[in-house]
Order: sequence, then C-alpha cells, then structure tokens
Amino acid sequence: MQQGTEKAAMKVEGLQVPAGIEGQHVEIKPGLRLVILDSRLREDLCLHFETEEAPYELTYHLDGLMHYSVNNSKGGKSFWGKPGFNVASSFPFSEGTMEFPAQDRVRAIAVHIEPQVFLSCLDDQSDLIAPELASVFENGCFSHYFQPFGMLPSMSLAANQILECPFHGSARKLFLESKTLELLVLHLTQLLLKSSRKMSEPNVGRLDRTRIQKARDYLLEDFQNPPSLFQLASLVGMTHTKLNRGFKAIYGTTVFGYLRQHRLEQSRLMMETAEMNIAEIAYATGFSSPSHFAKAFLNHFGIQPSAYLKEITQRRFICLK
Repeated sequence: MQQGTEKAAMKVEGLQVPAGIEGQHVEIKPGLRLVILDSRLREDLCLHFETEEAPYELTYHLDGLMHYSVNNSKGGKSFWGKPGFNVASSFPFSEGTMEFPAQDRVRAIAVHIEPQVFLSCLDDQSDLIAPELASVFENGCFSHYFQPFGMLPSMSLAANQILECPFHGSARKLFLESKTLELLVLHLTQLLLKSSRKMSEPNVGRLDRTRIQKARDYLLEDFQNPPSLFQLASLVGMTHTKLNRGFKAIYGTTVFGYLRQHRLEQSRLMMETAEMNIAEIAYATGFSSPSHFAKAFLNHFGIQPSAYLKEITQRRFICLK
C-alpha cells in the first residue's frame, strides 16, 4: 500500500483532529474530550504522531479501516481498527503512525479521559481494575495499556448518535456531553465486569484466536446467507463447540449471537439512509420476517424499529429548520 507522509504531532495538551482527516475536537469538560472523525479519503494517508503523558482513550470504530503502529520503551503494538472494534488504550511517551487506506468513508469516535476524571469515577473500586491501570492511583498518570473490548449495542448506538447529532449551539453541547458520559459509564461498567470475572472464561491461544477472527470474517462476508456453524468450523479447522466457546470468550456471545448483532447494526444503518421501509430492511439483513426483525431489534436496542425510524425522521426535520 502506497502511503502519504503528512506529519501530525499529537500531544495531550491541545490535542486536535489529525491533519488530513475531516472531524471535530470537542472539549466536553475539564479532563474529558471528544474527537469525532467522519471523512472520505481519495488516497492513502499516513500520519505520524508523538505523545507525552497520555490520556486514557476509548475508541469506537464504526466505518472504514485504519491501522495503528505504536512504539515505546515497553515495545511495539500494531493493530487494525475495523467496524465494530472498540479499544481502551493509553500510550504515554510513544511514537507511531496511523494509516488510512483510500476508502469511501471512515467514521470513529474517541473519548480522551485525563487521570483526574478517571480517578473520580473509580476512586472506591481501584482494587477491581487491571494492574496496568492501577498506577494512576499511585502516581496520577497512566502507564501503557491496550485492551480490545466487544462493542456493546448501546455503545454503537450512542457513538452513532454523536456522529449524527442534529443540534446546534447549547443544545448540541449538552447532547454531546450526555452521550460522551453515557459511553464512559458503559465502558467503566464493562471494565469492572471484566475484572470481576477473575478470568472465569476459557483462555484462547494465539492460533485459535486467529482462526476465530477468520471465522468472523467468513461469517460477515455474506451475513444474509451465512454458512452453518459446522461449515464455518470446518472452514477454519476447529470443532463447532470450540469455535462457539472461543467466540464467546473473545466477542462475549456465540457465533450466531454475533451474527444477529451485526445484522441488527446493519439494519440500523439502513434506517439512517431512509431508502427502504422496515419490511425491506428486515429481509435485506437476513431476517425471516418483519415481526421477527422487530422483536430482535427491540431486544437489542430497547426501541421498536418503527419508533427509531420516526426519531430519525424528526432529527432530519430539525436539521432542515
């Protein structure tokens, strides 16, 4: 992949949206910032960055691809940000690159949390968090940390609502603050639940993790007509029971639980375009009937699809006023 070489220094103080990417940088309140990326790239772009004392960052990837490479005294880390990818990280005194391949659209949300905000949220539960994060309680700054999480439906919904905020002025500021705090609460709950399990879920080795990620890719290639569980397991060289257990350990749900989540998220994105009615969306995303789809949508997002579609219409009306 050929890349551009534009340089963008990123530091904690005065952190901005990377040069060459369309987006917004919003100060929610002291110690809590929001970066909104929504851009179309005509050519590959490579951005270089450096950090000093770094915040705790929550990143929610909704559309498009981006590749991160980070190097510091603790070693290196390289990973892809893909749709549905949610990661918590802190990379103090590091340098690296963010690579964006040419693509129709890249959409992501990042929440940057300074130590004082993190401390105020978890000051009475410090014994429940990961050792890499516990240092913030001792010296007031974050050490190196990287942890991918499954993006909960509620997180996906809140992140998309931030990107699609129809308000302006004070109403916009209040809306973005409420949704950012919602994401923070959801993450802290997820973080504490993960720590409190005490590794009760089965460990997944590197080879099996690679196979499971490949199975996920196969599953989503044709999510309207996916392979059966046995076919999928055969494609990646695993038994169906081991594949299901591994999926639950990595993604928090079974193979077809994950597929259902993906179908529902795709249906929600289709509603945003308002080009199809609910029945058409149900069949386009692989549901057997509109009633089955409506029940699944309600269980997943906590709202009927008809009510959600009405809310989208009202938002558009506000934007046109």
